Amino acid sequence: MDTATSDQTPKLNNTSKSNSQQKTPPELNTWQQLKVELSFVYSRSGGGLMQTGRALITEINATHLTLCATSTTLIVTILKASFSTEPQLFFNTTFTSSRKIAGVSISLENFDWLFLTPAVDWELLQDHALIPCDK
Repeated sequence: MDTATSDQTPKLNNTSKSNSQQKTPPELNTWQQLKVELSFVYSRSGGGLMQTGRALITEINATHLTLCATSTTLIVTILKASFSTEPQLFFNTTFTSSRKIAGVSISLENFDWLFLTPAVDWELLQDHALIPCDK
């Protein structure tokens, strides 16, 4: 499988490891302050819902973050969430290849999962649909 990170994929500092009581990664605050357009994947723990899109972080504090997308606002409770800045593995629709994408992964207390990455050129990843590898 091709697991190399694309040259167009933003590089992030991988110093933050998963930890249930971890402080919010600084990337989130930086992206909010700079108004960076982010691509996101939101997956429900029980399945049945996977939402993808582009959004801006409009608010972030110790208990929640707010994502403003084109047609909706997503308020995510991050109290007791765990964060990781390790690249996440995404598979293509036939599961024949994969690609690691840099970003911030948030495992929520209710076991839902949110992944944020600076907007990437998805055309470079045409063969790699947004199907995250469940850890």
